[in-house]
Amino acid sequence: MTDAEEIIQKVRQAGVIGAGGAGFPTYVKLQRPCEYYIANGAECEPLLQSDQKTMELYADEILAGMRIAMAITGANQGIFAVKEKYHHSVAAVETALSRLGMADAIRLHLLNDFYPAGDEQVLVYETTGRIVPESGLPLDVGCVVNNVTTLRQIFFAVQDIPVTHRFVSVLGEVASPQVLNLPIGTLLEDVIQLCGGATVDNYVVIDGGPMMGRPSPRTVRKTTTGILVLPADHRLITQISIDRTMQILRTMSVCDQCFACTEVCPRYQLGHRLEPHLVMRDISNGIGLERSVHFLQMAYLCCHCDVCRVWGCPAELAPGRVMELLKQDLHRRHLPNPFHEHPISVRSSRNGLRPPVSQLIKRLGLTKYERPLQVNPEPLTVPRVRLELHQHIGKPAKPVVNKGDHITARQVVADVPHSELGCPIHSPINGYVADITDHWIEIRQ
Repeated sequence: MTDAEEIIQKVRQAGVIGAGGAGFPTYVKLQRPCEYYIANGAECEPLLQSDQKTMELYADEILAGMRIAMAITGANQGIFAVKEKYHHSVAAVETALSRLGMADAIRLHLLNDFYPAGDEQVLVYETTGRIVPESGLPLDVGCVVNNVTTLRQIFFAVQDIPVTHRFVSVLGEVASPQVLNLPIGTLLEDVIQLCGGATVDNYVVIDGGPMMGRPSPRTVRKTTTGILVLPADHRLITQISIDRTMQILRTMSVCDQCFACTEVCPRYQLGHRLEPHLVMRDISNGIGLERSVHFLQMAYLCCHCDVCRVWGCPAELAPGRVMELLKQDLHRRHLPNPFHEHPISVRSSRNGLRPPVSQLIKRLGLTKYERPLQVNPEPLTVPRVRLELHQHIGKPAKPVVNKGDHITARQVVADVPHSELGCPIHSPINGYVADITDHWIEIRQ
């Protein structure tokens, strides 16, 4: 086994996945050569500050992980992308690059404050000028993108330290909003109590940010970047809680084909043939999957950033969420994805249609929650964790422990066969296995 192969196995065994939210197993990305290795420090989801605090405190460790990844993939150039407005993060990275003598190998790229700057296809264009093909990956144009937290986890993986904790922004209707270093598997009610409890009686929790986050999570996962606690009657909660049937009925009755959803779509602006208004038109006209499905198949190109709903549609329809449901139907019916062209240029209107994050926060009705967050960098301990078995893209992990077993921190409690796509899951605490279901393992101290 070569040194590179050994490191790749260490990254897999440490359970490192895309920490920015996607959850793709990182060891797979390290197996292919690339020209550019890009550190994603954009953190463009409104209100969240987890990656910013990670960069401020641990720029050296992030860069060390990036240097390891570049060596394995043979990348000629590293690009550290961070928003210019994150002044403390920028200063920390600049200082670390100089101190470590890495300024020649890794250049700092300052991003404007727009959403979704952290989408990996948008980030590739912003940093290299290259356009990822439709339905393609950054690797198709010689690039690999990893979140800054993922790169830090690579640094620890080489030292045989697995993923057991992560920084999470906890904000909204909690007494003490802050960034916490939480054990994977911490129950949401325990997270809220660590922040002094909720400040409203009837609330809903969103896992992630207000744009791409999903309501009603159960635990902190490896991909949990933020915990947003909002009143149950907040407009954002009302909008994202609309069920499938009502989403379709609203589309059929309200969409007037104004083109606004397409105009602001970041993938359309990159030159892709995604035109959400045409998808909505076919749905409005009652064209089902059993008929001509060309426009409906555009759903395969959607990144579900939700710009179309928040920044585009004047009627507050949700084309991205409709296409998410449609994509599930397309997969279920084994209907192919016909979109694989490689655009040669972006749309000329692109620069004028990128929504500023500050304006998104106002439009989302979240201005009262916009504030600098204090960070508690010390790994917290909790009396119990519930480790979900499907935290990554690929096959769910299967328990390798039994109910009643005594467990030590960092021990593997669930794994995926090496022949399958996936990663192991480790316990963040000492304790015993209190329960095992098809979906999770509960460990108590």
